[in-house]
Amino acid sequence: MKKNNFNKYIFSVVTFLLSLTFSINAFADGDEEETLTRLGVGLNHSAIVQPDGSLLMWGDGRDGQLGIDSAYETLPKLVLKNVKYVAIGYNTTAVIKKDGTLWTTGLNDEGQLGDGTTINRAKFKKIMDNVSFVTLGAFHGLAVQKDGSLWAWGNNEYGAFCNGTTNSSTEPVKVMNSGVKYVHAGRLHTEIVKTDGRVFACGYNFDGQLGLGYSSWNPTYYVATPQEVVFLDKTDPEHLRRIPIKQVAPGSDSTVFLLEDNTLWYVGDDNHGDSCLGDDFLLSSIPVKVRDNVRLARKGWDNTTFVTSDNKVFMCGYNDSGELGIGEHGNYGKNTPQATHIGPVLDVLTGYNHSLAITLDGSLYCWGYNGWGECGLGYQSSQYVDHIYTPTQVKLPIVVPEGKTLEFNGKQQVGVEPGIGYTLTKNKGKKVGNYTAIAKLAKDYTWTDGTKEAKRIKWKIVKGTNPLEV
Repeated sequence: MKKNNFNKYIFSVVTFLLSLTFSINAFADGDEEETLTRLGVGLNHSAIVQPDGSLLMWGDGRDGQLGIDSAYETLPKLVLKNVKYVAIGYNTTAVIKKDGTLWTTGLNDEGQLGDGTTINRAKFKKIMDNVSFVTLGAFHGLAVQKDGSLWAWGNNEYGAFCNGTTNSSTEPVKVMNSGVKYVHAGRLHTEIVKTDGRVFACGYNFDGQLGLGYSSWNPTYYVATPQEVVFLDKTDPEHLRRIPIKQVAPGSDSTVFLLEDNTLWYVGDDNHGDSCLGDDFLLSSIPVKVRDNVRLARKGWDNTTFVTSDNKVFMCGYNDSGELGIGEHGNYGKNTPQATHIGPVLDVLTGYNHSLAITLDGSLYCWGYNGWGECGLGYQSSQYVDHIYTPTQVKLPIVVPEGKTLEFNGKQQVGVEPGIGYTLTKNKGKKVGNYTAIAKLAKDYTWTDGTKEAKRIKWKIVKGTNPLEV
C-alpha cells in the first residue's frame, strides 16, 4: 500500500470496525471478562457465540465475512460450531475454536485474513494453532498464542504490527516472543497488554490516539516501535506510583482506558462528541478523565460506550443512524453521556453505526443502522423502517438444551435446565431411571437447526452410593 493512499484512511467511511473480540475480542482463561467475548460487531455485520459454541452471524456478507456464500442475512444464522471467541474487523471475521485454532473469513485486499493471499474468501480457513486471543483492525490482525507470543498480519503501513517496521505481511509474523496477555486493534493502531499489566501502544498517532502524551505529525504519522502508556497517581507526593490499566479499547482516531480505580479516560480526536466531555473538548494527546465508577469501556468508530458499576449503559458520539439507542437520531453528535434505553447489561459493543448488547438475563438487543439486516430482526431497514433508534430484542435461534446424567440423592432433581425461548415438561425426576423431557419453542423462535418442532431430550438418574436409593 502506497503512502499516497493516506487520505483513503482518513476520510473513507468504509473502514475499520472494532471487534470484540472485545471486538469483543478474547480474554485469557480465568480473566474476569472472559464472558465478554461472545459478541462481534463490524461495518454491517454481526455475530454472537452461543454457550454451546455455535457461531451465529447475520448482516452484510458480500465480502464473505459471514463465512457462507450469501450477500446478506437478516436473521441470525448458524455458520460454525465449536467456537470459543469471535472478533470482527472491517468486513472480516476471525474466530478461535475450542481447540485453540484460529480461523478467518471475509475481505482480504490487504492480507488481513492472514492466509498468505489477498483474495477474498467466503469460507472459514484455519490460520494458526494454540491461539488464546485475537483482534482485528481495519486492515490488520493480531493474535496471542498460549505461550504469550504476539503475531500480526495484514497492512503495516503505519507500524500497527508493533515490530519497529512498516513491512506488511499476508500471513502471521511473530512480533513479540513472550509476555503478552491480550491485544486490541484500533482502525490503524494497536494497544498491547502484557502479562505484568503494562500497556504498550504503536501505530497511527496523528491525533495522539496512542495515549503516549504526544501526536505524531512530521516526518511520519505513526509510531512503529511499541511505547508504554503510563498513568501516574497524582496523589502520590513523588508522582511515581502507577495506576494499573484495567481495560483498553482503541477506536478510529481515539482510545479509551479504564483504570484499576474504575475511572474512565479518553485520548485522541473528538470527531462527533465521542469523548463524552462536552463542548470544550476537541482533541488531546494526553488522556483526560471522563467518569468515575465505570466497570466496562468500549470504543466504536465515532462512539464511546461505557457501563457503570450498577450495569447502566451510557453512550456518546455520532448518532446519525440511532447509534446511541436513545430514541432519536440526527446528523450530529451527543458530546455528553446519554443513557441508553436498555436494562442492566453483561456486555455491549458498538461498531461503525450499530450496537449489540447482552443483558444480564442473556437476551440480545440491537440498535442503529440496519441497511443490511445487521440487527438480525428479519428485515433490512429500507424495507420496513428507517433505522433502529431504541434497543430492540433479537430473537436468536435457540440451542437445544442438553440432558444430564444425575446421581440419585433421594430428592427431586432437574435433568434439563430451563432457558429463554422455550418451555419444558418432564424435566424433573426423583427416582433412578431414564427420562425424556419435552422442549417446546415460544412464539417466533426457532432452534439452531432451523426447525420449530418440539424436541425430545433424554436424561437419567443413576444409582449412586446413597443406601436409600430406590
